[in-house]
Order: sequence, then structure tokens, then C-alpha cells
Amino acid sequence: MEDTLLQRHANRLVIRLLVLALAVTLSMFALAGRAEAACTVPNQLSNGQVADATVVMGNFNALKDCVDGAVKPSGTPSAGNLATFSGSLTVTNGNLSGDCMTSGTLAVTCTKTNGTSLGYFATGTDAAQLTGTIPVTRFDNGTNADSSHFLRGDGVWAPASGGSGGGNWWAGFTPHAADFGTAFTGSGSNATITDDGAIGAVLKANNASTGGWVTRGWGKAVPSSGSWSVKARLTANIYNANYVGAGLYLFETGTSKYAANALVYDATLYADPNNGTLTGFGARGNRYPNGNVLWARIDYDGSTNYTFYISQDGKNWLTTRVIAKTSMFTTAATHIGLGVTIQNGGTDVASQGLACDYWVQSW
Repeated sequence: MEDTLLQRHANRLVIRLLVLALAVTLSMFALAGRAEAACTVPNQLSNGQVADATVVMGNFNALKDCVDGAVKPSGTPSAGNLATFSGSLTVTNGNLSGDCMTSGTLAVTCTKTNGTSLGYFATGTDAAQLTGTIPVTRFDNGTNADSSHFLRGDGVWAPASGGSGGGNWWAGFTPHAADFGTAFTGSGSNATITDDGAIGAVLKANNASTGGWVTRGWGKAVPSSGSWSVKARLTANIYNANYVGAGLYLFETGTSKYAANALVYDATLYADPNNGTLTGFGARGNRYPNGNVLWARIDYDGSTNYTFYISQDGKNWLTTRVIAKTSMFTTAATHIGLGVTIQNGGTDVASQGLACDYWVQSW
């Protein structure tokens, strides 16, 4: 009878110890301030039940394994940080880094690749910049933007082109002084080029000297590869003094070489394809008597030759010269535009030149 009572007291003591161990374990979780997954024991014991050490230790081992398998904090967590794994079963505090980063306040800051800040429209709130009509000033600053220019794919406001032999033959536009941005000057000051709403782009010699060969003009860059063509209608404003001419000019930067499809006075007024330097005559092709209005055209085949044409109506063309580019230039023409050449200029040298009211280019 005494053995039975002693056994019962022993069982009660074991159960009390197990309960105490469980309470201590649970209090540890509570002190950590975290909500953990419940731990279960394999052996359920009830009050008064006889339990040997194997059963009790089985429960203790199960609790140990449960605690050992739980995720635990590492270091000192900081408010506002993200939880990141520092090991297979440990969690610490941290922040995102790279192109999108967080700080202790969990604010997210994103940048473009390699740390370059995002542009205004990634974070801006000015919806007016994204809706409605976009002003032309937002495209190449609106330079040359008007009724006779269109915005090309490369962002340049350029004269609309009928192409080389394409479209209606009369579909051209008046060029603007700003279209020709590079000056070519044999000596003295640059020629002047201005816009005149009635007669087009106007080129004036601007006090070119007399008694010596002087060529001046303004050009725009031609394509660096491939074939191209330009057609223009030109009205010469020159004296009947030898040698005065004005027309459609090719220029080569760095060499002072030119080639012209021009109106030239030499005893009579000719359509004259000639070439030389900005301070000297070189050679010419076939010359044709002409009035002071000239339809001039220059084609480049993309590899070897320039072909010069003239016309009285802008539709039907006469070939006046076919010449290899290296016969006129060191390499090739870099620009095309309006030019004037004066040798013996007459009285009002500064005003001599020409007007262009029609321009079609193939690029």
C-alpha cells in the first residue's frame, strides 16, 4: 500500500515538474514578444497517470527540438527596418539596396541603372506636361519650326522634300536662312543670308572685294553616305561685270573648294557649272545662255560623280556637267547651299547675290 502511495506521489511530482518546465518554456516565448507556432509533445499525460523517465524525456526532447527549429532574432532589431534572414534559422533587421533602396522609415527610393537618378517624369506630378498639345519648343527648341518645315525622325525641323524625282515636280518650299548654318568665305566678311517673305532666302555678297576672285556662301550638310539630290529656283541679282555669278553651290569644309551650278555673267549671262577654290577659278562644264532666273539641280550618285542640271520650267532638265567628285574636291562635298562669286563687281558690290524661293532635297 505504501509503495502505491509513493508511486502516486512520484508520478504527481513528475507531472508537476513537466508542467513547470512547460511554463518556463512558454514564458521564454512570451518574453521575446513574438507569436510562435505551438509546440506539441508526443506523450499526453493526465493527472494520476504513471509515467516513466522514457515518456517524460520524450516530451522534453520534443520541446527541445521544437525550440531549436524555431526562427530566432539576431542582433538588435531597429524600428522601421525590414526583417531579413541572417542564417538558416535567424532573422535580423536590414534594408533593400541597389536601384531601389529602403531606409529605416521604410521609404523606398528608386534610381535608374547604375545609380543615376530617375528623370522628372518618373516622380513629377505635373500632368499638363503629359497631356494636351505639346508645344513645338519641346522638339529641338522649335528651331525652324513653321509652316514650311516638318519634324524629321532625327528631331530636326527640315524643309519638306519631294525627293529626287519623286512626288509632284512643283512641290517645293521656300528655304529659310536658318537652314544654312555654315558660312564659307574666301576673304573679308561672311556673306549675309536673310529671309524675305516675298522672294525667299536672300544671299548678299556683303562687301566682297573687287579685282580678285572671291566666293562666299552659306551651306547645309549633305548626307555622309548614299545618293542625294537638290533642286532650287534661283533669281540672280548681279551686275554685267566679268566675272560675277550666283547660284547653287557645293562646298568642302577644310579645303576651301567649291563647285557651282550658277548664273554667271561673262560677256553674256550663262548657266555655268564651274568649280575652283573660294579665291580662285578652276574649271567649268558646258555653258548655256540664260535669263536671270535659273532652275538648278545637282545630283550625287553616292560614290563617284556629281551631275549638274539646268531647267527653264523646273520639270524638264538639261545635263550640263557630269564630273567625278575628286576632280573638284579633295574628298567630296560636305555642304550644299547658296553662293556668290565676284571678280569685277560693279558699283554696289555688297548687294549682289541671289534669292531662292524654291528648294527640294531628297533627304
